[in-house]
Amino acid sequence: MKLVDVTLSSLKLPLPKPGLRPGWLGGLRQYSTYPTQLIQVFTDEGVTGIALSEGVPRRTIDYVKTSLVHQEIDPFDIERLSRTIRGLPAGIEIALLDIAGKIVGKPIYKLLGGYQDKVLAYAATINLKEPEERAKDAVTFLDKGFKAIKLRAHFPDPMKDLAVIKAVRDAVGDDMEIMVDANQAGHRVPPVWSHRTVYRMARAMEKLNVFWLEEPLHREDLDGISELTTKMETLMITGAEGERSLRRFRQFFDKGCFDIVQPDTIRAGIHNGKKIAILAEAYDKLIVPHTHSICGLGLASSLQLIGLTPNCPYVEFGYEPPIVTIEQRDSILTEPIPIDKEGYVHIPQSPGLGVELDEEFIEKHTVH
Repeated sequence: MKLVDVTLSSLKLPLPKPGLRPGWLGGLRQYSTYPTQLIQVFTDEGVTGIALSEGVPRRTIDYVKTSLVHQEIDPFDIERLSRTIRGLPAGIEIALLDIAGKIVGKPIYKLLGGYQDKVLAYAATINLKEPEERAKDAVTFLDKGFKAIKLRAHFPDPMKDLAVIKAVRDAVGDDMEIMVDANQAGHRVPPVWSHRTVYRMARAMEKLNVFWLEEPLHREDLDGISELTTKMETLMITGAEGERSLRRFRQFFDKGCFDIVQPDTIRAGIHNGKKIAILAEAYDKLIVPHTHSICGLGLASSLQLIGLTPNCPYVEFGYEPPIVTIEQRDSILTEPIPIDKEGYVHIPQSPGLGVELDEEFIEKHTVH
């Protein structure tokens, strides 16, 4: 088999009005479209691999093309290719795995060692909302089958964040797990939490039976993350969504950082993500991949990693109706990826990533 082309398309996915005001940006910026990238790898046998990407320079794709195109390539040789092609983007790795799965008629997770066919979803909210409004959302989500919800904690006054968490806990009782994302790892959009604020918030969250606190400190503050992870009794500390290096994750684990790590397949890949999951398992850590909240193709790649991972209890499921709904998020796909009545998402069983692209939609929203 030969690769005949590799393409990188820039997309702007439409969002319904009034648009998103992401909590990780303090609600200060509104999005009416969502920018992302699509990688496609074409073969001379008519099999095409696809993957979502983000922030990949076109020159990187040009370099990959000179290394792969018009050469005999075995898409099953991911380990060798990742070692011989310097800086192989995660999207290329995923697209090659997609091709391999399509060749043998199996989903990627079955190729790499299947473990689970479904996983509980947590509704990953995006905007900052008033306590009463978010509490109503949580009850609605619970009625739809969700057993967990993630809240954004980025109000100017952290006490407002706690008020939101308490309102949700009062509304759903013990029927839902609550996760909280502080988005402090690198965005540095005010408010930036001090160590004193982090400990005050974490202790308050433990009293509210919060399951995890995500990115409470800067990603380079390993000593602070380690100390917080050690001192919390029931609250789990999570992070590392922006990391891809196996050595970096070993550094986290050796330092005692995090109870749960969250590599994103868009950055770390599926094959490399499996290595991270195995390393995490060796350190008695959990892994819950960070997932693109606003594009179903990112969810599809996360699910393939989750399907082969025994130490993964949840999938991140972007959900902020009426702006981000299942139908809107998965508009890039021919079929949406839903949750069932029990709150599970089933791993797609079709070959490769298990999903197909809506070519008409992609053409309409490609930035030429």
